[in-house]
Amino acid sequence: MSTPEPWASAMILCGYVHREAPSVASLARAAGLATETVRRMVNGKGEADPGNVLKVKQALRGAPVETWLGMKPVGKVYVGPPVSRLMDDRQRDALTELINAMMERGGSSASTGEPGKKSPDDGGGEVVDFPAVDAESHEPLAARRNVQTGKDRRGDEGEG
Repeated sequence: MSTPEPWASAMILCGYVHREAPSVASLARAAGLATETVRRMVNGKGEADPGNVLKVKQALRGAPVETWLGMKPVGKVYVGPPVSRLMDDRQRDALTELINAMMERGGSSASTGEPGKKSPDDGGGEVVDFPAVDAESHEPLAARRNVQTGKDRRGDEGEG
């Protein structure tokens, strides 16, 4: 069975191809879903889970998947900063896992996520943003550190 439009064009544009044809299996892998789940979505069979729609939308770089399925838009898709191009596959997968985990627990509502704001996740301390990667080594840094406790979100003590 051939992949219907606009799915086929979006998959090709994002590089989800096998033997120069759109690949539902490649898209499913990138979205972290079962191939059959994505195949049903692409072919319009059954009702798609909004969480799965968001995962496929992210894998397709923000393509309007929900409108293709006749659903209400699921919101703006996160697009990483330009420095995210420096990430290797392992780092990119880890970030995708983090984003998926945040969405599974209802987004970032448990934490304000804004610099200078109080956050229950961080023991009520101030949230301060740090660069995502070290400028010289390109190693990932703790994204946020609690000023009050001196710990990052994993509970590790910070430097300085």
